[in-house]
Amino acid sequence: MRRRIRHLRDACCLLLWLGLVSCTATQSQCQSCTPQRPNAVPRVMLTNSEGKEITVLVELACDDPTRQQGLMYRKMLAEYGGMLFIFPRDEYLSFWMKNTQIPLDMLHISHNKEIVGIVENAKPFDETPRGVGVSARYLLEVNAFFSKTHKIARGDRVQFLDIPDTCGRD
Repeated sequence: MRRRIRHLRDACCLLLWLGLVSCTATQSQCQSCTPQRPNAVPRVMLTNSEGKEITVLVELACDDPTRQQGLMYRKMLAEYGGMLFIFPRDEYLSFWMKNTQIPLDMLHISHNKEIVGIVENAKPFDETPRGVGVSARYLLEVNAFFSKTHKIARGDRVQFLDIPDTCGRD
């Protein structure tokens, strides 16, 4: 009986984890940013200085409610998962980690899809505003040390895949 309960518990935990990972990595939360192709998955492709391409499956934060919520209260983020914050115009972006349980890298991206700065390993629950002192239109949040692991740096280029051009516009 105990063995059956343990297997049932393990199966439930696995299903919950799989659901959380798939939602975290692929769902668009903004109603105005629905990809035009059926079953399209929003992605950001980063190209480092060595020419290596790294693809991140992203959730989109392209309106005030989703940008304010961000990744707060999440317990995990898929290895190649992230959240792309989309703003209507370039601005000096500053983020904090209030109620964010996952250590993150924050990649600030200009309107012409170039990384203009990176905040590395932002600590969970830290309420200190973190920015890079350069205006940006987009911010990509990924797991801490993602940038270092994949040799992503300022000046590297990004491409948006299955993300409508109209996302984040007022």
